[in-house]
Amino acid sequence: MDGILLAAGSSVRFGSNKLLYQLHGKPVYRYVLEILYDKRKERLLDRVIVVSQYDEIFDDIKREFPGVEMVRNSVPALGISASVRLGLERLEEGARESEGCLFAVADQPGLTAESVEKLVRFWRQNPLGIAAACHEGQMGNPVIFSSAYYEELRMLKGDQGGKAVLRRHMEDVGLCQIPARELEDVDTPEDAERIQ
Repeated sequence: MDGILLAAGSSVRFGSNKLLYQLHGKPVYRYVLEILYDKRKERLLDRVIVVSQYDEIFDDIKREFPGVEMVRNSVPALGISASVRLGLERLEEGARESEGCLFAVADQPGLTAESVEKLVRFWRQNPLGIAAACHEGQMGNPVIFSSAYYEELRMLKGDQGGKAVLRRHMEDVGLCQIPARELEDVDTPEDAERIQ
């Protein structure tokens, strides 16, 4: 199981770079990155790949997160599909075949390590190709896709994310319940203030 962190968004609704916004003394992107890094050290994840357009994030990874792979998204205006594609291309450069990949977004500071572990266990224990975090039927991130879906994920266009693939294959989707607050994204300054 590998992990890809999508951290290339342009934060249009936030008005500035939300991923670098300090929340409780730490930039927003660091919350999920630290979880994935720890899960790699614990061998729950084999690889962690971060797709971003921001030098500040890459500089931080070089200093503090040895072994985390970095991929630059120089075309963030093409939408989240470009980040998904770039992450998968790096993943498939590896010599080892990937069984599946956990896709996470970098603007979910409420996500916990316990919920990431729960989602991975859920996917491994159920004979399904896709597992999504959800709360009372409301699907969110992270989402795990088996390698059988990589080709379809690579064909996404524009601001289509993995949920477009997920919705086409609901018969192969398992929903893993996590607390609602963990699914919350920071999209606006008001979101950040509420979480703060």
